[in-house]
Amino acid sequence: MTAAERWRRMDALFAEALERPPEERGAFLDTACAGDAGLRREVEGLLEADERSATFLEHPAGELLGLLPDGEEGGRLGPYRLLRRLGSGGMGTVYLARREDEHYRQEVAIKVLRSGLQSTEALHRFLAERQILARLEHPNIARLYDGGNTEDGRRPYLVMELVEGLPVDEYCDRRQLTVDQRLDLFRRICSAVQYAHQNLLVHRDLKPANILVTAAGEPKLLDFGIAKRLEPEAADASLTRTGLRVLTPSYASPEQVKGEPITTASDVYSLGVLLYGLLAGRGPYRAGSGLPHEIERAICEQEPERPSLALVRAAADGSGPATPEEIARARGTRPPALRRRLRGDLDNIALMALRKEPGRRYGSAAQLSGEIDNHLQNLPVAARPDTLLYRGRKFLRRHRAAAVAAALMVLVVLGFVASLLVQRRQVVQERDRARYALSFLVDTFKGADPYHTRGEHLTAGEILDQGARRVSRDLARQPDVQATLMDAIGQVELVLGRIREAAPLLEGALARRRRLAPGSPETVQSLEHLAELRMKQSDFAGAEALLREALATERRLPRRDDLETARVLNLLGEALAWKGSVREAEALHREALSLGRRAESPQGIVVAESLLGLARRAQERGDYPRAERFHREGFSTLSRAFGEGDPRLVNEQKSLGAVLIDEGKMKEAEALFRAALAAQRKVLGDDHPEVLELLSGLAIARQSQGDSPAAEALDREIVRGCLQRYGEWNRQTAEAISNLGTVLESQGRNREAIVEQERALAIRRRIYGERHSEVAHSLLHLSKERRELGQTGAALALGRQSLEIEQATLGPEHPYGAYPEEAVGMALRDQHRAGEAEPHLRHAVELLRKAVPENHPQLAKARMELAKCLADLGRLDEAGSLLRQAERGGSPR
Repeated sequence: MTAAERWRRMDALFAEALERPPEERGAFLDTACAGDAGLRREVEGLLEADERSATFLEHPAGELLGLLPDGEEGGRLGPYRLLRRLGSGGMGTVYLARREDEHYRQEVAIKVLRSGLQSTEALHRFLAERQILARLEHPNIARLYDGGNTEDGRRPYLVMELVEGLPVDEYCDRRQLTVDQRLDLFRRICSAVQYAHQNLLVHRDLKPANILVTAAGEPKLLDFGIAKRLEPEAADASLTRTGLRVLTPSYASPEQVKGEPITTASDVYSLGVLLYGLLAGRGPYRAGSGLPHEIERAICEQEPERPSLALVRAAADGSGPATPEEIARARGTRPPALRRRLRGDLDNIALMALRKEPGRRYGSAAQLSGEIDNHLQNLPVAARPDTLLYRGRKFLRRHRAAAVAAALMVLVVLGFVASLLVQRRQVVQERDRARYALSFLVDTFKGADPYHTRGEHLTAGEILDQGARRVSRDLARQPDVQATLMDAIGQVELVLGRIREAAPLLEGALARRRRLAPGSPETVQSLEHLAELRMKQSDFAGAEALLREALATERRLPRRDDLETARVLNLLGEALAWKGSVREAEALHREALSLGRRAESPQGIVVAESLLGLARRAQERGDYPRAERFHREGFSTLSRAFGEGDPRLVNEQKSLGAVLIDEGKMKEAEALFRAALAAQRKVLGDDHPEVLELLSGLAIARQSQGDSPAAEALDREIVRGCLQRYGEWNRQTAEAISNLGTVLESQGRNREAIVEQERALAIRRRIYGERHSEVAHSLLHLSKERRELGQTGAALALGRQSLEIEQATLGPEHPYGAYPEEAVGMALRDQHRAGEAEPHLRHAVELLRKAVPENHPQLAKARMELAKCLADLGRLDEAGSLLRQAERGGSPR
């Protein structure tokens, strides 16, 4: 960056900072000057100089134009008493004042040239503004009443109409003006700009801050400080010298940014930016960090988005409200309705006003206003192609009542005839589909007849395989029936845990339904079923994409099913939770719960699924008591829905057992796992995924109670089952391998444990990426094992990696953070760095103390480690107290 370029950037940042309240300037400079401390110091120096100048003016014994106390006492300018400062800009400071003489009393706004700007150019600009305002008489332009010079004759001032109001965008949002109301207000602004143009003036700084709207709803155009006269004799001096801010980057036209000649087309462009913001609540460009030079580059090089599309853009650039819902609410509507309202005429009008080439924009502010008027009257607009279809739609909108009356008679007759034909066709189709499906199923089960199989007994899996082959072979000419049966067989395969066999069936069913009826309830169901498969395969991103498509499709259906929507929301919540988005997932479960309670009884299945989803999310956030309450409520609801003894209840016993383990209720958890395991083995056999998960819970319970050999045997059985069922690159496989490593670690077999944990870490990194709580879990165990082998440097590095990931993903106060805190503290203590170890070990104790009961063994262990550290530091009394607390607790329940 050259010296000149650096100076221009510093000047731009200084002017931008001046326009912000003092309390916001620090945060602005943090972003704007990131990585350039020298630039920040220079801008701060200019701001301090500006403040010192203001302080000097405010001194009671100083200049007459200081900021004076509120009330009747204060300095005077001619017949006007200055009351308080209203604000300041690049050239002038504006005061609230009151005229007090023998003629009349009136409150006004007085603008005074700022101290230090008595240069020829600044003075010329200020006096030019006074001359400009003197010739303008329009109801939507602030009027000039008087003018003069300060007592010392050095600084001129203007006496103007006092406009008490809000910037136009803020006024519209606070009042929640509709799109039509905003357009009406915008047309009055265009009228004021057109009047200025007719008086040979270009404003050059049209933006919301310069357009105030009064309480009566009347817009007032302000600040002609950098306006340009269009008379041939009015030569335009350079406005880019240091200290004068001549444009607002977000509202400047391409020719202003490039320093090219300015015409009325520049004001038309700024009106386009203003219209865009009033409609869409966003700026027309994506400008990264929002720095002036990035905005100017976007203005010259980017093409603006259509307002209807920008509405749903994530506001990463800080423009406008954060969500489409907030923008739509400020316009008295909802996002889909607002998008439809902006699509078409308003999109094209805004984009025509924002064209890069001045000659391709609207020729005047009046022409832009006329386009808005045509749109409001349902007349064709110049920004849209003049097609017969377009003109026809406009005609129908203008004569809606007559057109509707004429069309109704035709539609009634046609509709009656069509409905009869459609109903007959649907009945025939459904009858034929049912016949095909029934015939297919009968023939498939006949294939299991011992006389057909010559005495061999087929398993359920073999029957399903036979059925799947027949679906592909025999129903190719009946794709709707084929899709129905492929989906049904795929679901059964999934329930049986036959993941590989289910995949081609569910994928084939979805492909056919997308082709035959992409927006149907059947397609929604196929999307759900395939998403469940993807989660079993640990493809959580794939599952999320399918479920978001299902949700969008379901919400577009003419007869929306709230229960189906709730089911999709719950599944999407599970997918997001596995990706680490626990809070977003929790919000989806709450929405599903609300829909379920409205659409079915409070004891319905969807209500139960939502409660159990909330239970899992509470457990992931470390709120174990809340998780247990939700689990028990959800389990009770599901029991009433299914009936006592239903095998489907066993899955929720497993989830509740996991929470009990986190709470330290090991004996209760073990009893729950054993009962569930016995029930599931009878129904599902020994190698089903649900059985493997129950075995995993039982192994953890045994390990927590000190029975490592039993836990190891169970974990090895689980690893073999997961590898056979899922393959290596799967979350269940990674969890099983990690659990086996943990058992080996507890037996002092640390080298064997490291092999298993590194294997689990590789799988988790491939599934989740580098920054996930599951990855942190593997790193934590590797830290413990390296420490046991005396490799304290490696142990410390691994512990710190685990701690950083847990705090970044779960937050600094999550209970899971206690374990890496403890690992880091123990590694530091091994290196004789007890002073550094203490805060980590103390934080581990505090986190566990808030999350688990007093007699939890992990809390007892954490207290013992902190006691050892305090003893190393010579704080024996405190260490003894902690040891006594540890001895009172620590017995598993």
